[in-house]
Amino acid sequence: MNTEISCVPCYLRGVFSVLDTLSLADERKKEIAHEILCRLPDLSFTASPPENAMLLYRDLYEKMAIDDPYEELKLKMTEFAQELLDQVLDEFEKFPDRLEGAVRMAIAGNILDIALDISPETARARLLSTLTEPLDTKNLENFRNDIKKAERILYIMDNCGEAVFDRYLLEYCGEKVTIAVRGKPILNDITRKEVEASGLSSYRIVDTGSMIPGVVLHDCSEEFRNVYESSDLIISKGQGNYETLSGEKGAKTYFLLRAKCTAVMRSLGNVPAMSMVLAYLGAR
Repeated sequence: MNTEISCVPCYLRGVFSVLDTLSLADERKKEIAHEILCRLPDLSFTASPPENAMLLYRDLYEKMAIDDPYEELKLKMTEFAQELLDQVLDEFEKFPDRLEGAVRMAIAGNILDIALDISPETARARLLSTLTEPLDTKNLENFRNDIKKAERILYIMDNCGEAVFDRYLLEYCGEKVTIAVRGKPILNDITRKEVEASGLSSYRIVDTGSMIPGVVLHDCSEEFRNVYESSDLIISKGQGNYETLSGEKGAKTYFLLRAKCTAVMRSLGNVPAMSMVLAYLGAR
């Protein structure tokens, strides 16, 4: 998926959000912001949105002289998610179809990249709303069959906090699943460092070797590419992974996400804002 004009304001909001995470003097913030804004002409509209985002955030982190400005926030998001999960788990476990309940829970977690901006009560209500929202049942049945047939499944993760809600779909997939995380800290995306706190340390883990908040294969490590290419089934969580992998051909890939921006909504066939998406890419 290529970058659109509407992605640029999103980049800028993200840059200023990162700047706000640290106690810097206003003048220094202005200097850094100006330097990052000067990079905008270097962005490519033929690249995916996460590739361009990485260019800006990599420079930003270097200028701020910090490896992971979201380190504390990621831990708080994981704790917040676990508290929410404890409140709603019984409702999801009552769902008559175990796989559908696990898929709905995984997609429900995709609100948690912004959940600390809302009250626990509102977050809980949004999570529970996914029990009744529309979901592509045809793709769900195909997904069920493909999980059964696959011998090697790669589950590409997205954000901290959200990862807590992935556990039940991972349990459904069983021992044949490997989880993939980011190779370097970028925004609130999960890396190896946050795996244990998210309750996922029992799984085989591979990281992308990349800072891109998505999966761009030519930027990934050889280890990751080998796991990706040898997997029978790819499960891709969140918008960043969709934006980078939706153009890849050959792999059986299911995308699980909330459609949060107009560019992604259009790419998915003009789905409604914040709709639950279980989309498939690959041969049948």
